[in-house]
Amino acid sequence: MTEPSSREACQATGDPVRGSGPEGEVFLRKKIILLIACIGTSMSPYDGGAVSVALPMIGEDLNAGLSALFWIPMATLVPSAVLQILFGRLADLRGRKNLYSAGVGLFTLTSLLSGLSRSLPQLITFRIFQGIAGALLWSNSAAIATESFPERERGKAMGFYVMSVYLGLAIGPVLGGFLTQHGGWRSIFLLNVVVGAITFYLSRTFLPDEPVKRQRISFDWVGALLFAVFLISLLLALTFVQIAGWLSPWVILLLILSILALSTFIPFESRTSGEPMLDVSLFTQNRLFRAANTAAMMNYMAIFGAPYLLSLYLQGVLHYNPSRVGLLLIPQPVMMTILSPLAGRLSDRIGSRALTSAGMGFIAISLILLSRLGLESSAIEILADMALMGIGMGLFSSPNNSAIMGSVGRGHLGVASGTVGTVRIVGMSLGLALISTIMASALPQGGFINLLVNRKSPITLVAREGMIQGLRQAFLFCAVIAVVGLFASLVRGRPVLLNSRNRRQGD
Repeated sequence: MTEPSSREACQATGDPVRGSGPEGEVFLRKKIILLIACIGTSMSPYDGGAVSVALPMIGEDLNAGLSALFWIPMATLVPSAVLQILFGRLADLRGRKNLYSAGVGLFTLTSLLSGLSRSLPQLITFRIFQGIAGALLWSNSAAIATESFPERERGKAMGFYVMSVYLGLAIGPVLGGFLTQHGGWRSIFLLNVVVGAITFYLSRTFLPDEPVKRQRISFDWVGALLFAVFLISLLLALTFVQIAGWLSPWVILLLILSILALSTFIPFESRTSGEPMLDVSLFTQNRLFRAANTAAMMNYMAIFGAPYLLSLYLQGVLHYNPSRVGLLLIPQPVMMTILSPLAGRLSDRIGSRALTSAGMGFIAISLILLSRLGLESSAIEILADMALMGIGMGLFSSPNNSAIMGSVGRGHLGVASGTVGTVRIVGMSLGLALISTIMASALPQGGFINLLVNRKSPITLVAREGMIQGLRQAFLFCAVIAVVGLFASLVRGRPVLLNSRNRRQGD
């Protein structure tokens, strides 16, 4: 019996042929679509990494205190958290091309406006709209990457997808530090305009036009409103704590409002007809989906604030310039970029539990080591700690994302992608708000501005000691969160695909 040709073998297994002709065009188009998803996805991490380095210069230029400065990154997180699941569901029904390209266009425009801002309120306002654009991107990008590849290649595709996120994080601090030092903090936003324009053209040209499902779209506006009230009131409460303390009437009122909104949101989502904002059954009936998303939230709560804390410490206490700060932050995203594709491929073979648990363990150790930073800490020590954190993230993210997206049926990919994004951003928001509270409570009034402007005043010397103490407390708090995430990774199970045929996941 003659052996089949390579073309016949590829067709038998469903793999596209990598040669010329229609099959080769399909293979090339699949790669281009993944590239579009990766470029659009990397824009937001670049922006976040660049802002982390530019934050002290923004504070000095706009005369903003530490509490106000933390709202610059947080302003993009809150609208993204509220809108991602709604946008994900809309994409499931109306197609991803228009929503994704709209997100790229809006992100490009708001980046331009952010770079032209003349006051802190202006900048925060434009960043809120940038968060809406980010919700359009993040709610669709993972689903676009997932749909472009067969199941057996999903881990590899998600590895490259996550690698693009980390590549944006790697470029952000270095390029952002260089631009901030030589072109001012506004230049970090203007770079997004060029990248965004190119990505918008590619998305309109190469993303496939999907058939629109002829069914009535039922948005869960009540659920979205309850979730927004919960998250915004909680974040505002954590902000007011820094000013008035935990016993302030406003803080107590906001916390009560947050608890009431959450306690109403969960049962409402369980009973609502149509399309709920959050499909509670994904959490109640699928242990893998529940545990992996819990681990993801703990992961982002633990690590998201680290670059911001280190940037404030390196520039405010050790007086490093922005370019040097960017170089010291780069080991984390570089290690994440290198390991993500490898971990994604390995998870296709052995599952996600061992990889994600090991990753969270490395992250916890790195945060404990960072809590030991002081006035005499060396650059080598910081580089090693950030590299260890990057190893942990590289082992965690690709397997975890692949497990989540593989635990639901095809008809729920948009909702799952939106849920992943919402969980991520809620974790980022809560982590940033909590470490901001810890840091602000350790600094004297006006201490942060003195660290940047008047480095020899008595209040500055007190502020340096306060920042060191706040830094240590914040990193230890994040380490505890990482340990909780480790246990969440250990208890994950096999997926239960809702509205789809069950598949063995190998976890």
